[in-house]
Amino acid sequence: MKQHHYLFNSLDELQSACYDLEQLGIQHGHLLVASSSPLSLEKRGLNSVALFGDSDIVHSGLRGLLFGVLASVASGTAVWFFFGTHQWGVVIAGFVALIALGFCTWIGGLVGVSHDNWRLSPYHDQLEQGKSLLLVEVVPDQEQPVTRLMTSLHRQGVHTGESSSFESPFAGDWNLHLKTFR
Repeated sequence: MKQHHYLFNSLDELQSACYDLEQLGIQHGHLLVASSSPLSLEKRGLNSVALFGDSDIVHSGLRGLLFGVLASVASGTAVWFFFGTHQWGVVIAGFVALIALGFCTWIGGLVGVSHDNWRLSPYHDQLEQGKSLLLVEVVPDQEQPVTRLMTSLHRQGVHTGESSSFESPFAGDWNLHLKTFR
């Protein structure tokens, strides 16, 4: 799936766009909204990006996992060289490697929980100014109808980009913004 990003000045305009997109056949759960006022989203029946959507915990946790794999191989190998001849050498090396993997993943998640999601990070300043971001998740055959609908009926929603719905540790910028809006 692919996500199309639309930036709106008004929640009324965004809510109207969501209604029209649902009439087009986009499921309600595939319309995610990032806003500085999640209570307003709840009152309007709009889907907030929620905890895992507005923080970078999953994305940064995956990055930590990648570093953890490298650290576990390095630390496991180093410990093996020291304790390889010991009868418990394999167990000790495996335990140290597992600890390194878990620690790096944990640190990645901790970094991510305090930072904006990598998809929302480019819109950090606009969200702080009160604008709202609509993330429309579409399959390839829905892209053209969604683009046509948004350009013809909802021009106030500015198409600002696209991203994959798949969480890849290689996607996004390494310079994340600390979370300041809610």
